[in-house]
Amino acid sequence: MPESIEEILEEYLELAKEIIRERGDVSPIVAFFVDGRVVEAVCGSRESIRRAIDLGNFLEAEWLVVVFTGWMKKFEKEEAKEKIEEYKYGDIARSPEKKEVLVGQIKSKDGKRISRILTIRREKGEVEFEEEYTKIDNFDGYLSV
Repeated sequence: MPESIEEILEEYLELAKEIIRERGDVSPIVAFFVDGRVVEAVCGSRESIRRAIDLGNFLEAEWLVVVFTGWMKKFEKEEAKEKIEEYKYGDIARSPEKKEVLVGQIKSKDGKRISRILTIRREKGEVEFEEEYTKIDNFDGYLSV
């Protein structure tokens, strides 16, 4: 078993990449470590992701990770707050400037948090992943609460 949350997140991102390369997509994965064992859930909806995360939080898991695909659009810093408030769920997926991304977030019981976003590039039947950014100890998203 990996020893650090960085290694745990990397393990789940690698698993998701492998599944995307083989099947074209990956269902959201939520996993947490509690009572000496790993509990994993493959989720089918935003609600089921939220429920799995809530369970991990309720059980005071040592670490909790979520990995999923989605769409991202970059904004200039000055316009970001205003634009984000205007957007509704699904708007970015319909945007011509969108990027397909693989997102991995992890938090530990002691409060450490890591978020990684990788751009997914599909060309000629091949799938490549490019690191978009990594943020440590502060992020928005499913694990921000």
